Amino acid sequence: MHIAAQGKVQIEKSSYHGHDYEYVVGPQGTYDFSSTVENLHRGYPAEPTEFPLPAAVKGPAPCYALIGRIGENGDIFLIGRDAVVEAKSSGDLYLGINDFNVADNIGDFYAKVDMYSTLPGEFVTKDARKIEEGKGKDGTPIDDSRVLMLYLDGIDYNVLTEMAYKGYLPNIKKLFFDNGINFPYTFTVYPSTTWTSTACFISSNFSDLTGIKSDVFLDRRVSKEKHFFTPYGPLTAARRMYPDFVDHVTDENPRKQELPTIFNRTHDDNIRMYSSVIPVLFNPIPMGNHIPTWYTDTLTNSVRYFGMHQTKDEFDEINTAFSLDYVIKQENKVMYVWLPGVDAKSHETPRGQWGAARKPMYLIDKNIGEIVDKLKLEGVYDKTYIILYSDHGHMGGKDFINQRFDIANDFFYKSIVDGDGDGELDKDSGLGFNIEYVEHDERLNRAHIDRNMEDFMAVGSMGYGAAVIYLPYKHKYSRNFTQNNSYYDLTHYQVHPTIKPVNVIDKLFKVDYSEQNKFPNIIANKPIDVVIIPATKNRDASLVINSQGLQALIEMRPTGKGKRDFEYRYRAVTDFDQDENGNNTFNAVETMTQAGAGAAAEDPLHYTSSPSFMKYISKDPNWFAGFHSGREWLEATKETEYPDAVVTFSHFTKWDDSISNLKDRFAPDFAVSPKKGWDFQTDRRLASDHGYPLFDSMRVPLFITGPNIKKGVVNYTAHRNMDVVPTVLKMAGAKFDEGELDGKPILDIYEGEAEDGPVFVRDERVAFHTDSGLPLEYPPEVPKQGTNIHNIDDPYDLHYMVADVASLLEVGDIRIIDDVFDVFIPGQPVRPVNSAMTEVATGFRSENPSNIFVVRTTQFFDALQIKQFDVSDTISMLIFGFYFTENNFWRANLLIDWIQDVGGDFNRLIGEPVFHGEKGLLPGQVLNAPIDGVQLVAQNTVKIAKEAITRFGYRAIFGVEAGVNKIGNVDKPKVWQTPEIVGPKEDSPFKMLDVSQ
Repeated sequence: MHIAAQGKVQIEKSSYHGHDYEYVVGPQGTYDFSSTVENLHRGYPAEPTEFPLPAAVKGPAPCYALIGRIGENGDIFLIGRDAVVEAKSSGDLYLGINDFNVADNIGDFYAKVDMYSTLPGEFVTKDARKIEEGKGKDGTPIDDSRVLMLYLDGIDYNVLTEMAYKGYLPNIKKLFFDNGINFPYTFTVYPSTTWTSTACFISSNFSDLTGIKSDVFLDRRVSKEKHFFTPYGPLTAARRMYPDFVDHVTDENPRKQELPTIFNRTHDDNIRMYSSVIPVLFNPIPMGNHIPTWYTDTLTNSVRYFGMHQTKDEFDEINTAFSLDYVIKQENKVMYVWLPGVDAKSHETPRGQWGAARKPMYLIDKNIGEIVDKLKLEGVYDKTYIILYSDHGHMGGKDFINQRFDIANDFFYKSIVDGDGDGELDKDSGLGFNIEYVEHDERLNRAHIDRNMEDFMAVGSMGYGAAVIYLPYKHKYSRNFTQNNSYYDLTHYQVHPTIKPVNVIDKLFKVDYSEQNKFPNIIANKPIDVVIIPATKNRDASLVINSQGLQALIEMRPTGKGKRDFEYRYRAVTDFDQDENGNNTFNAVETMTQAGAGAAAEDPLHYTSSPSFMKYISKDPNWFAGFHSGREWLEATKETEYPDAVVTFSHFTKWDDSISNLKDRFAPDFAVSPKKGWDFQTDRRLASDHGYPLFDSMRVPLFITGPNIKKGVVNYTAHRNMDVVPTVLKMAGAKFDEGELDGKPILDIYEGEAEDGPVFVRDERVAFHTDSGLPLEYPPEVPKQGTNIHNIDDPYDLHYMVADVASLLEVGDIRIIDDVFDVFIPGQPVRPVNSAMTEVATGFRSENPSNIFVVRTTQFFDALQIKQFDVSDTISMLIFGFYFTENNFWRANLLIDWIQDVGGDFNRLIGEPVFHGEKGLLPGQVLNAPIDGVQLVAQNTVKIAKEAITRFGYRAIFGVEAGVNKIGNVDKPKVWQTPEIVGPKEDSPFKMLDVSQ
């Protein structure tokens, strides 16, 4: 059957106050469902009536869409606007709406049903884009171009494709699938987490040079676990790469050699770049990019009064609003927008992008439509390249729900069990450590009832598909984090005087969750997948071990051809061992060198069992014996279970010589990742996750569209998201040394260049996944560590309440006026004054966007920031007569910039007869330099003061919460604490080493 439908249905009664979701829908339904629906369907504490076809939190189908079934007991299927249905059996056709409460529906859907024995091809949704299997000819961008980077956090490429072709992402479909080029084999770095990946792609260098290996880490210098999930976390991360004045004052041992990023490179080349907030934020490099003030203003006025708790769920709307006001401007050569909503919702809901996270993806498409409209108003759309990409993918939610293996609490903290007193750990024993770990934004610790908290180890896990591990040197009680544990130390680790030295790695692999596994036919019972350990003291070799005990040695060496030119070798080995001095012994598996001769040896990354990999290396029977470039490994492994792992594992364990001081301070002992279907969550949350080295976590979307970009093309050449920045720099006309970067510019994307490789038309039917749902069984609670009043999900958390009060000072005057008007206007808030001012400004600019008078007039009014006058300005100036507010400070700087620019215009005008408009009569940069210098000092002073106050306040609130918790827990039994060891504790011959020095 082919079913085509139309019509409108109102899914519930209209409200005078309007709806912040779509309540009038066509037969396609919507993913913009209400928060009430989401909360009702989270799976606990009670089950309401379900959507007939699982939707919202429970499944991938759109809410309120037209659905059908054949026969009274037939399977329900999605129809939407248009569907092709193959009848598996005969029966009556039933049509309905995908709603769990149809009593309040008003309206009609109309369906036309046609029957065919052979379906006409035009009814089938197909991906008919052209395919380029190899690299094409290099081309060049147009002159005077702009570049817009759309960083969509945590996007699953398959979900993006499905939703685009089914019509739920019309802007993305038109821009990127129909009128752009797509690289479906694009990958991120390991661990595939936000901060690690962002640092790599904004610098276009691997983590051996960025120094950011994980989102959570132990600072060995102070023996304290830290993380980037704070209001100033993006700046802290940036300073790991590019120390500023603050670091040189407060840090006794900062990075010695700065690592340039796209922010530095555009600034140094006098290319104006403007960015929304991103996870690693250089703030600001170009003067005028005053994110701290104007961003918090946008943030405050994008949520309801006393609604700061909403900000973590509204980042897409906030960043879009900020970008429309500040980023998407004609004068900005490079524009950067981060939209993290899909990733955030994926971390909060059981099925991720196969469930509730489709809502933010659906809304992001609308955000992109608004951004494109603004580019057109600015008069630069026709010369703007737009690049859509992501930092990582996601695992879980489609065929299974990720299950928790809490490596911190259920392995490292879990009490030692030696029931028979033989000095060996029992099968179900933990290691009995006190632990430090981070849960969401909070640093937690858990001590055994009979051990001092100073005897601890640290687990750094965010993304929950990877963890970095820090153990005290040599044994549990050394309290020595000044040195890393070697492979020998980890396999001869002392956890208690009565217990023989333990092989920590082997013990991890023995964890068996057969009894807890809810998906035994899909998910393995043993949750640990791979461990990555430095194999040599200089970290130029890594040992990879998997759950089957298979081992491989990955070696990395410079080629001598350039600063960042390396080659890599991957060899399966057996019986790897290391003595106390770090000397390695192993047996190389020689059969790996004969790729085409008989059965290949098994290896921990399963490359020799991958048909695509073996086909790639088939022409070289000695492939495994030699070293190969990073791009060769990337291309060879792009269709394997562990894409690019040889290269990215190498750079994860390696630290460049220029940041050896950071290695001594932050390097973990080893990294570990769970198998698909398992994660390292520490609470009851069910979610999809990332961090894994596995394909779905490592693959990211990469699309490019623009004035002379190839249209409707898929290129199968493998890339890394680190290739984005050099591509952008080329488009923007920046000058840079490509040899300093690990990423490479993608240049075979432009029209008019003949292709080298074969090109053919794809003829692939695009399926849209729906299902009957997955069981949502929440794991038991982790033992509560007494009273804890901090809760990032609670609107009454002290941080939010303080922020609510402080934010009242940043409420815009115009917003208050608009809110009064909106009381008398039915429906959603329209903010008439703000909307009118925006329309007038953009209308004036769009009439003649290149006219210098229009440009400077617009710049003048932008500098006044009239819409940003807020309560603090009003109180300070009108009541107290005090005009030196922070907002006015930034206004003054923008007006100084405007005066300099106008002066430059007149300077060039006067100098045109002599220099033909290329430069002014007077050396403008020389005149501007001292003014800019004074501005920079003043700006940095204000920024540092504000940051210091914010950091102090943020930490002080945690201190207050900790004090309240301590008082509340004084008389409570510490049920969350267990003894360090359960079993005989008599004296033992196993002496603990003294490694305190």
